[in-house]
Amino acid sequence: MPDDSDIERDRAIAGESRNVYEAIFREMSDAVFLIDVEQSDEDYTFTYRRNNASHREQSGLSEDELRGQTPQELLADEQGTVVAENYQECVEKGETIEYEEKLELPGGTSDWQTKLTPITDSGQVTQIVGVARDITGKKEQERQLKRIHRRFETVMETMSAAVFLKDADGQYLMMNQACRELFNAGDQDIVGLTDDDLVPPDTAEQARTDDQRVFENGEVIEVEETVPTTAGNTVRLTRKSPVYDEDGEIVALCGVSTDITERKQAKQQLEESKERVTEQNTALESLAQIITDTERTVDQQITDLLDLGTTYLDLDVGILSEIDGSEYTVRNVVDPSKGISPGDSFDLTDTYCSLVYDADSPVSFHSATDRGVKDHPAYEKQGIESYIGVPVFVEDQRYGTLNFSRPESREEAITDAEESFVRIMAQWMGTELNRQQREEELERTSKFLQETQAVAKVGGWEVSLQSERMRWSDELYRIHGLPLDANPTPEEGIEFYHPEDRDTIREAFDRLTTEGEPYDLELRIVTADDEVRWVRTRGEPRYENDEIVAVHGTFQDITERKEREQELRRQNSRLNEFASVVSHDLRNPLNVAQARATILQQRADDELQEHLTPLVNSLDRMESIIEDTLTLARQGETVGDIDTISLVDLVGKCWAGVETAEATLEIEEEFAIRGDRDRLRHVFENLFRNAVEHGGEDVTVWVGRAAEDCIYVEDDGPGIPADDHDAVFEPGHTSATDGMGFGLTIVKRIAEAHGWEVAITDGRYGGARFEFDTTGVPDE
Repeated sequence: MPDDSDIERDRAIAGESRNVYEAIFREMSDAVFLIDVEQSDEDYTFTYRRNNASHREQSGLSEDELRGQTPQELLADEQGTVVAENYQECVEKGETIEYEEKLELPGGTSDWQTKLTPITDSGQVTQIVGVARDITGKKEQERQLKRIHRRFETVMETMSAAVFLKDADGQYLMMNQACRELFNAGDQDIVGLTDDDLVPPDTAEQARTDDQRVFENGEVIEVEETVPTTAGNTVRLTRKSPVYDEDGEIVALCGVSTDITERKQAKQQLEESKERVTEQNTALESLAQIITDTERTVDQQITDLLDLGTTYLDLDVGILSEIDGSEYTVRNVVDPSKGISPGDSFDLTDTYCSLVYDADSPVSFHSATDRGVKDHPAYEKQGIESYIGVPVFVEDQRYGTLNFSRPESREEAITDAEESFVRIMAQWMGTELNRQQREEELERTSKFLQETQAVAKVGGWEVSLQSERMRWSDELYRIHGLPLDANPTPEEGIEFYHPEDRDTIREAFDRLTTEGEPYDLELRIVTADDEVRWVRTRGEPRYENDEIVAVHGTFQDITERKEREQELRRQNSRLNEFASVVSHDLRNPLNVAQARATILQQRADDELQEHLTPLVNSLDRMESIIEDTLTLARQGETVGDIDTISLVDLVGKCWAGVETAEATLEIEEEFAIRGDRDRLRHVFENLFRNAVEHGGEDVTVWVGRAAEDCIYVEDDGPGIPADDHDAVFEPGHTSATDGMGFGLTIVKRIAEAHGWEVAITDGRYGGARFEFDTTGVPDE
């Protein structure tokens, strides 16, 4: 048996080991975490025990938050289940496993490279040590390479040359169609393939050697290489260039491979072709640099491309035009002679671009004589000999042309590669112009919305229930008198309400956030400048997965409307006082005078009758004036009970209540309307009276429906002149010698009180036709 000193020594060693392990665990720069494993039958329970400082810092999880949690509890069911499956794989294999994963943690969403190592006790895994490394930067670099690949592929796909992109391990990242055809790759996924997969070993070895020169020295190389194809060997001139990242590190290799088999047959052809390839590659590299330079504006990039095009094509003038109908306008131009400037306009038929529009495709020629266009106005007026033009499309609509020209002929014809180059530039310009137009439209829309909010004094707001953060539109800050950099909380927003209205909005907001009950309230606020204003505030819930996640609404300053309503109430009060005076203080003496005049008329002899009759008529006219005045004063008030009324019944009673002599009434359709029966009686009686007074005793009046929500009253009298259609509704306007001019004013006032709109048109037989739009009447 070991003596006490041996036991003590073992304990000391064990304690020292634990201290060492603890120091390593604590100080490691990698994120380290420890998991307890419990096994029951075939099920496993994984419980987090602890994590080191690096893990806490990178994940945002403290040790207390981590300890005792299962993956599902810590990371939610979906994410936690995936993590637990990795833990189970480590336990079942009984060995270290390594994998990559993306996790959403309190510290943010990150990409991780995770290594799990099992700890066994008596042959059973009891714990797992996890070591994780944040590889988000690496993943972002990979994604950046993919973005470079996509941009490069878009530009290069139309090229006749074989274009490819390789990483530092010699794996292909991208091939254009020409390159796929060269290697007979078809439609297969080439990402990850190497030269060993595509060409014979000796060719692949030479390619690796050439590639190494690019990666080690950062040099651009051109090599001639023989590549076997299904049609036989082809001699390629391949240009390989380094591709740098933002830190100046070489991350990839770009190759442009051109078939020079035929050019090898003659030295002169080879030299000429070699020069063209060099120019093309240089132009393409310049093109790629220009279109990927985000520091330049779109106009600067377009001008640089025009300058590049004139150099590459050996033509003097480059123009991006905008064509509207027959008008050709210069948008951007490169012209050494300064003879053409942006904004210059020409007739389209005076330019070679008319040929492009007629063909709806590229047009090019190196000599106007050879092309047979010397009778074209562009040659006759401008003497242009060499030209290439390509249509520019914006959102699939023809925008204009990209064209290059010069007054002298070119020695060589414009090649397909040169045409493709111009088409690539035109395609990019169309895409950028489309993006620019969308941004400008978005800016205009945003400005319009801001101006609309300011004019309507309406703003918007939103509150996230998770973050309890409130967002206001600019107009809300203006209404509250706050600067735009203020950041009020929901409770601070409620505090702006008038003390007497604060409980109302708080209760409504609470019901909205807890029960999803919308609200629409008119309340008062006290602005930051201590000004009391009336507002209409509306709130509605926003759901996700049947759960209220936010609330939002509108906020409108209605102070002016409230002030108008208060002024209207004061005016109505004064109007009622006036009506009361007219009704009592004038009518009572008038009634006495009428009674006494009637008595005198009954007792007077014939000589006095000729004096009494005008007196009685004058008193009756005074009574009519009082009645019209009272009616006019009261018809602008709110209507009474709204009922469904039979038009036949209402119109029939109104016709019977008016002296119509030999006039005829025709109701052309039986239907019902909604309104205040007593008020509407004044409408139809006044219209009937007006028709008889102006149309004669034998006038015919029609009443009907012109549409679902439109009724009309029409007569065959002399009609109303167009210039008087608005004036006849004004108080006092009349053409009758004994009229007061209130009848049609009363008609309009009652119609407006119902929410109707009334208009005058010419009748079918030349008379007056009154049409009422009844859409404003409330439903039952």
